[in-house]
Amino acid sequence: MTAETPSKGSGGSVERPFVGAGDFVGDGGAALESLWDAATWKALRNCPGRYAHAKASRELGAKPPEQLLADLFGAAAPPVARLEIPGKDPIDVARLPGGGGLLTYVKNDGRYVHTLNTESGLVRKCEALAIAPATLFPGDDGSRARRFSAVLGVIAFLDDEDTNASAYALVRRLRRVPYS
Repeated sequence: MTAETPSKGSGGSVERPFVGAGDFVGDGGAALESLWDAATWKALRNCPGRYAHAKASRELGAKPPEQLLADLFGAAAPPVARLEIPGKDPIDVARLPGGGGLLTYVKNDGRYVHTLNTESGLVRKCEALAIAPATLFPGDDGSRARRFSAVLGVIAFLDDEDTNASAYALVRRLRRVPYS
């Protein structure tokens, strides 16, 4: 059993999928739903499956992503990778078990702008920023990274409108393909 497949907990129920606001049901797992429940998120305009924390949440904006994830998941918190992109704020990124992740912009004044990303939102943002899948899947045997890479490979040939329209469907379809 992997973190990517539904698992039965002590109560015998199958791990819940991401629901969020109801627009991208199943585009992530229980960890993404826990992150959703931990703060108030608002949809980013023209970025389906991507949400920013509400500006009123000063406490959240002062918390580094490692601390935010540790507070939610304890020792099971996913690793955070720092990306330095010339001309842009540093970006911290962590992919959550079950899909989706946290992408955080680190501002010069010490603030953190956290964005919650469904799996399709994360894959689109990774394509836009040229983030290599290996950054998100440390220690993976390759099966999860291959699915993520497959979606990246397809959307690289699409314009923004088609990418936004198809990423969710591609991610959902590839979730049904068994790991190899």
